[in-house]
Amino acid sequence: MRYLPWVACLRKRRGLVAAALLLASMVSSKVTAAAAAETEQLPLQRIVSLSPHLTEAVYWLGAGESLKGRDRFSNFPEEAEAVAVVGDAYSLNIEALLALQPDLVLLWQAPESLQRQIRQFGIPVFNSQPQTVDEIRAELVQLAELLAVRPAQQFAKLDQHIAKLKNKAAKQQPRKALLLVQSQPPVALGNQDVLAASLPYCGWQNVFQQPQAVINVSPEFLPSGDYDAVISFTQRQNAHLKSVPYLKPTADPLLRPGPRFAPAMTQLCQQLADGIKP
Repeated sequence: MRYLPWVACLRKRRGLVAAALLLASMVSSKVTAAAAAETEQLPLQRIVSLSPHLTEAVYWLGAGESLKGRDRFSNFPEEAEAVAVVGDAYSLNIEALLALQPDLVLLWQAPESLQRQIRQFGIPVFNSQPQTVDEIRAELVQLAELLAVRPAQQFAKLDQHIAKLKNKAAKQQPRKALLLVQSQPPVALGNQDVLAASLPYCGWQNVFQQPQAVINVSPEFLPSGDYDAVISFTQRQNAHLKSVPYLKPTADPLLRPGPRFAPAMTQLCQQLADGIKP
């Protein structure tokens, strides 16, 4: 994963997310119903995914053969890289998309304009926007219904991880973590992220509580800010950070709100517990 383009993608998404979340607050409970109403023929056989976590979800559900197109960042599982690329949510090759004749397009926090652009060709969309581990699971259930699959064993394992994660929820005053996604200039995750929302399960919270995708961090904050650990997704360590525990977990499972998130979050909680002793 290349982090600078990922951060740029988040920046670009910033203005769009606010509108998407406002829309979600009104219609989030109708996402599956709307998609199902638009798709009379089930199961769906020709899926295009425009987000890595949704590509992962299709394979996790055992429906990888139905995936006919993907975004350029989808790289897991390995077999996904053999699927045709149609761009991404911000540089979509609509001709390539239409050539695949999809019966469903999977999107992540997509603005209404992009959804309309795809729907005008009679193609239904599924707009993913989970904010919690429970919402991740709910969307996986929705996708399973649309794809007419019943991976009971997969969901049983996922439920075990979610239960384990919730059982870890600490009762004491949470400590603060800096979620660094770019070293120079420093950029951190804001609180509009599933990872930030899940830190309380570990007895932690994001040092930045602003409801933004990413935060431009002042260089002066790094050596003196009120944080107790650094969770870094950067390629290089910033030399000006405080002397606190520095964790560098595998990025994609934690930054993609898909089926790998809950297991990765459980592991991160343990790493925080091991790195910080009361």
